[in-house]
Amino acid sequence: MSDDLVKLEELAKAATPGPWWYQKTGDNYTHIVRRGENAFIVQFPQNKIGGKNAMFIAAANPATVLSMVATIRALQEQLKTARNDAGNRKFKLGDRVEKISGSSWRGYVVGFYTTKLTPEGYAVESENEPGSVQIYPVTALRALKVNGESE
Repeated sequence: MSDDLVKLEELAKAATPGPWWYQKTGDNYTHIVRRGENAFIVQFPQNKIGGKNAMFIAAANPATVLSMVATIRALQEQLKTARNDAGNRKFKLGDRVEKISGSSWRGYVVGFYTTKLTPEGYAVESENEPGSVQIYPVTALRALKVNGESE
């Protein structure tokens, strides 16, 4: 995927800058992707697929492609960070836990959260009320074995 992103980025930077837009000519013979009054990016014959191709190319202009590449890279970095952070967590997805004090809550870890006040927090789905989720800081939970005993 990263080779594809590099190639797309290079092609987008080398392409004719936008804005690009789709135009169906009045003579019913051509679909055009334009850039400026006298600048054509590409022309297609007046048929169903020609129009669809022209609309797609106009939408996939260099600015859009560069924006998508940047978004993909940012998401890849976030995923990398999340995976690295997951190795440092006390509990993993699917772990069975219970609330240590106060009201009773037993269930399975279904997500994580972080705030300034709670650097490590967990979303726990109740084992008694499926679909009901509560969030707790790591200090409020302890691990349970499969048979219900505390670890």
